[in-house]
Amino acid sequence: MVPQARALDDPTFTYGYRLRQMETEEKQRFGIMQMLPWFGTLEACTDAATASARAAGRRFEAARLELTAQT
Repeated sequence: MVPQARALDDPTFTYGYRLRQMETEEKQRFGIMQMLPWFGTLEACTDAATASARAAGRRFEAARLELTAQT
């Protein structure tokens, strides 16, 4: 399993400040937002990352065997 593929995106912090010119009213707004993936998306990403890692491992092994055969 590839743990990075199962990780959620980083949360986003927002800050807003507003000062009305006509009044002395000041407003501040803070927020935290976390994007959540749709059902099955994390599992699909994990499967794709695992398949890619296996393919890279097999390419490495093939290159190693080819080098061994040449020597």
